[in-house]
Amino acid sequence: MTTPLHHPPTTRASWTWLAWLTLLPIVPPLAILSVFGLRQWHNLSRLALALIGFYLSAQVLAALLSPEPLLAIGTALLRSSMVVGLLALGASLGHPVHLHALRWGLTVVYLTALLNGLALQGWDLTQLRLSHPYYTPVALGLAGAVGLWLALAREKGESWRLGLAWRLPLGMLALITALLSGSRGPLITALLGILVLVAYQQQRSHRPLKLAALIFLPAALLVFFGALPQRLQGTALQRLGTLDLTGRDLVWNDAFSVIQAFPWSGTGSLLLGPRLAPPGGSCTWFEALEVRGIGCPALLQQVNNTWVIAHNGALQALGETGLIGTAGLFLLLGGAVVGAVTTARPLTVTLLVGLLFADLTDNVTPVPGPFFSEIFWLTAGWALSNWKLSWRVGFPAAAGWGAAILLITAFPLWTSFVPSGAPPGALHIVGLIAPTQWRSDEPYAAAAQFRAPPGQYRAHLRACRISCVTVTSKPFTVVAGQPSAWQWLIGPLPSPSQVGRGEVKAATEPKGLYRLELRLWPGTSSPWHTRSLASRTWTTEVRVSEGQP
Repeated sequence: MTTPLHHPPTTRASWTWLAWLTLLPIVPPLAILSVFGLRQWHNLSRLALALIGFYLSAQVLAALLSPEPLLAIGTALLRSSMVVGLLALGASLGHPVHLHALRWGLTVVYLTALLNGLALQGWDLTQLRLSHPYYTPVALGLAGAVGLWLALAREKGESWRLGLAWRLPLGMLALITALLSGSRGPLITALLGILVLVAYQQQRSHRPLKLAALIFLPAALLVFFGALPQRLQGTALQRLGTLDLTGRDLVWNDAFSVIQAFPWSGTGSLLLGPRLAPPGGSCTWFEALEVRGIGCPALLQQVNNTWVIAHNGALQALGETGLIGTAGLFLLLGGAVVGAVTTARPLTVTLLVGLLFADLTDNVTPVPGPFFSEIFWLTAGWALSNWKLSWRVGFPAAAGWGAAILLITAFPLWTSFVPSGAPPGALHIVGLIAPTQWRSDEPYAAAAQFRAPPGQYRAHLRACRISCVTVTSKPFTVVAGQPSAWQWLIGPLPSPSQVGRGEVKAATEPKGLYRLELRLWPGTSSPWHTRSLASRTWTTEVRVSEGQP
């Protein structure tokens, strides 16, 4: 016998925001409307307001100290307004059950991705990673994780049979989407979230396992007894069994250089992406649209790759807002986790812990972003509004949890000090053709020859001034008993402002001098080894060609 549920009444304003939640996965730009949630700030507790005040102060101070303070203050206010608006809105909605409104929008996203996959691949959806017109495969994997959590989550006193008509189809569509996306991080995130969810709900009964079995058993039968095992080799799903970082280690090293250049302030909120984007002025765009001949719109080209990310939550925060802004952010994150744990709502804890875990190898929590970043801060607002701890206990707990989350999330910093494990003298750059003068209107070209044990490697060329950015990287193989071939590395050099102190201070810096770095990396990288095997550095003077400004 179950007890009736008592949810807060749904007001007219709540209905408006529930409609917004429904549409958010389908139309992600609607996230900007979250700034109107600031009108609900009075629903936040005093302790939550204190944490938010510290967060806002840290963001503004970091922006004032950044290379381009006027621009950074504007972007900091935009992001902070969205974060506080979402926190206030989450507090005003008053119950995590309102997140069920997401299920309709998520269903549209899943079906759109599956139809897009059918159009590109036919019925064999295992050959390529599932794609979507405007969601990346990683975003689809996270969307699948959120859908699974919504399908499995139950509130206290709620029968597991309640809502089975929508829970089963949503859960199965979410699981299929997560698997076919070929995204390892989101799939691990989904499994971690399910463990947290079932652990909390299992304290009350064994019935959550029945619902989980109903969702996972058909998918398990499809995987293990269908045609998938015979065709897994060479398909997109094969990558689910690997731990390769797929180039994230190179991005992390570029982000390290930005953090070292601006340790206290960072570059400014939303201003890290242009420093990490590939040089050459190209606009990073959705692959699913590019294959259909739809290029990057001129309006987005003006935004200059602000959506390029560091693929790690801590590195993104440190690169954008330095130690000052990061301290405020992670204090707020710690407070949200403490609030979620003390209220012990299964869905709240699962969403916060799961999405924070996804920040290890992607950027899930910064706003604006795909819908799950907004969902994270909505959930955090509800958790902060239901604190059950006093100020004397709560503030130190928030600081402790925030520090722990930062230390864990910043693991690429710690693993960069781990030795490669290669025998001394086994890896060398034995030959290098590296011009010390170059024309600015031509792609830079260098060649290198390596001495290394047989195996797969990557040659990596990056350009530096104040910070560094990857120019190009090239995989190659060393075969036993054969001399190593010369590896040519060709790519455009960045503009002085991209790796300097910004547009305003570029005029005061030395013209045309770049520090180029050639690095040797393993062919496949692992999360616990993010350090290059060998490196060589030289200086190049880039001369402006006639006719160029």
